[in-house]
Amino acid sequence: MTEALESNRPPLAEAGVLLGVAYVIGLLMLMTAGIYDGPLAEPSILLAVLCLGTVCAIMARIVLRPRATPFAIPSPSALALLAIALGAFTIATFADARLLIHGPNPARFIHVVEIVQFGLLATYLPGIVHGRRETSTWIRLRFACFALLFLAGGVSVMHLSPRPEVDVWQMHTEAARAMLRGENIYDLANVHVPDQGRSGHPLVAFPYPPIPCYLSAVAYVLGGDVRWGVLAAMLTFGIAMRLIAAGVRASTSKLPASALLEDAPALVWWLTPKAFFFLEISFNDAYSLAFASLAIFAHARGRRFLSAFFLGLLLGSKQTMILFLPLAVLLGYGIGHWAVFLGTAAATVLPFVLWDFSALKHSAIDLFLYTAKPRLNALSPMAWLTRHFGIVQTAVPPGLVLATGTTLIALIRAPRTLYAFAVASTASCFCFYLFNRFMVINYYFFIMGLALLAAAVAIGERR
Repeated sequence: MTEALESNRPPLAEAGVLLGVAYVIGLLMLMTAGIYDGPLAEPSILLAVLCLGTVCAIMARIVLRPRATPFAIPSPSALALLAIALGAFTIATFADARLLIHGPNPARFIHVVEIVQFGLLATYLPGIVHGRRETSTWIRLRFACFALLFLAGGVSVMHLSPRPEVDVWQMHTEAARAMLRGENIYDLANVHVPDQGRSGHPLVAFPYPPIPCYLSAVAYVLGGDVRWGVLAAMLTFGIAMRLIAAGVRASTSKLPASALLEDAPALVWWLTPKAFFFLEISFNDAYSLAFASLAIFAHARGRRFLSAFFLGLLLGSKQTMILFLPLAVLLGYGIGHWAVFLGTAAATVLPFVLWDFSALKHSAIDLFLYTAKPRLNALSPMAWLTRHFGIVQTAVPPGLVLATGTTLIALIRAPRTLYAFAVASTASCFCFYLFNRFMVINYYFFIMGLALLAAAVAIGERR
């Protein structure tokens, strides 16, 4: 029995690889939407393909099931390198001339936040270099400081960029107001925002499932800005990853733990240079990541019904989250769990199905599947082929074929573990988005989050 359990535990080295993948994605987002605005876009595509290949290699290791490698905390030099890499993120954020795209005022307060974060990162080094033990109180306090600093920086974003001239923020704001007035958010008469992603900027109603609008409405009521919801989701995602990495299973193992190792997934997420830009635009992918992390955390604690509930919210949070429907098999749900999972997703959309199904179908399904044209500015191999060789993208995107194949392999060969679920989700979604027609920065953030979540599970399951 012990050998069987050991064979299903992820090698801790893979956590480092997944952290590296997420870090590189953070760099390529900086290369294309930060300090270097455009010239390094095509080299970034190569980095993205290499990241996908790395994730698929880990997926191959899981499905082939070799013997597990010995568990060991990374060497002090590796942990010191991790701290230095995170410090480089804070420096890059400080130096980013395009930290906020739509903010009319200089981001001085965020610069102060970066300086304090850099100083906090330095406090890991004595324990790493000299092997000094840290008290649990200090470890928790330091992580809480990182969370509070990210929260403070996020609040400043809403003051520095109160009305970003971008369709995403405008869409969520108009839809939240319409919902609070008791109006149908899928009716063009109630919500009509120019779609900046299409030529001519046609007017569109709310183009997502209703869950982001529910949360935006709550955020708007409580804080006067829909981005309070995105900020709360980004904060929740980081905290959930820290709890997962601290040990997703009850254990009697005496294996020592590194505070930096357990904090790393959350820190890569909060310190990545374009995190505040992601918040400024109000991308709703943060909700999906928060639900995914809460589902895994609940599952790890043996609360499978609660896990199924959060996974149902994930399924209903965005159209592309349908990819998680078959992958849920890896979580070992029973009939009751599947009922909660599917029932939760259905309940969130049912009011609008009964209200006006045709309007819902047009805005959230037809526009997504049929009307949206390939984006030539997408950071993907498909857009590159179109720009340089005039190759027209097919009706069935290659990403869908690759994601389907990845999912089938996982369902047939992968063990029913949280780590297999997390890695398979990362690989499947990465395949789908990268070789599709709309791979832009918010999807890179989503893939980065999934890779970090898989790393958190790997770190936690070392126990």
